[in-house]
Amino acid sequence: MNEKSCLVTGAASGIGKATALLLARSGARVTAADIDGPGVGRLRTELAAEGIGVIVVTGDVADPRANRAMVEAAVEAYGRLDVAVANAGALPLSDVNETSPEDWDHVMAVDGRGAF
Repeated sequence: MNEKSCLVTGAASGIGKATALLLARSGARVTAADIDGPGVGRLRTELAAEGIGVIVVTGDVADPRANRAMVEAAVEAYGRLDVAVANAGALPLSDVNETSPEDWDHVMAVDGRGAF
């Protein structure tokens, strides 16, 4: 992954954070994106302590404009985008009887359209 430009969504925690850390430590040029701005800020701080720089973008993948801004940030910083890890996801932890149509719409916007 040396010098590959990689965008990782959902990079503030969990699998997304682990992926961003692994890619950055493997020499990739990482753009870390998440709706959790402080979370991706902590990721940047963690990697900076190791002498590794990353680009951080705060945005919601359910918003097409935010998705475009994530890609544009990677291209602007690194001249191209080689890899996109569409990791961001939403999963309401409720019983199906308690799930509203709005909950369903949110999951589809993040997990479906966000990956698109």
